[in-house]
Amino acid sequence: MDFFSSLNEVRKNSSQLDRWEQQQRDKDAQRKAYQAKHAPTSDEVQRAKDLGETLINVIDTMDDHSESVAENVETIAEPISSISLIASGGITAYLAYNLGIKPANKKLKEMKEAFDKDKKNIEFTEKLNKANTSIKLSNGEILDNTGYCTLERDLADVLGDLFHRQVIPE
Repeated sequence: MDFFSSLNEVRKNSSQLDRWEQQQRDKDAQRKAYQAKHAPTSDEVQRAKDLGETLINVIDTMDDHSESVAENVETIAEPISSISLIASGGITAYLAYNLGIKPANKKLKEMKEAFDKDKKNIEFTEKLNKANTSIKLSNGEILDNTGYCTLERDLADVLGDLFHRQVIPE
């Protein structure tokens, strides 16, 4: 439907288009008549060429200057952007340490101290020490197990398990 309404509009306004085209032809004719009466002299043509060359030179100079200014701005902006990236990385690391690692280490230290003071854990440690030095086999033979496992590794496993249960509830 829009196509037909557009055709209808073109048909209605065709007289205005004809008038506009006639006005353009009249203006072109006036321009040509003026140029015929007032033909420029060779001196005027040369001055116009010289002026055109001067304008082109001025534009080239302005273009060179603007390129130079843009390069200077880029030279200044690069270190600033690099510094801002480094600073944001430093701030992130600082926050991660102070809000994540430091509190977790503090909590782990508190848990280890509580573990070391607990009577059941002391008994457990003694049993581990005993088991660490010798193992009684089913045939009655005692196997020397010195150095096979360490108390620190066993405690680290137990502490890790306790920490996991307190920090990350299941």
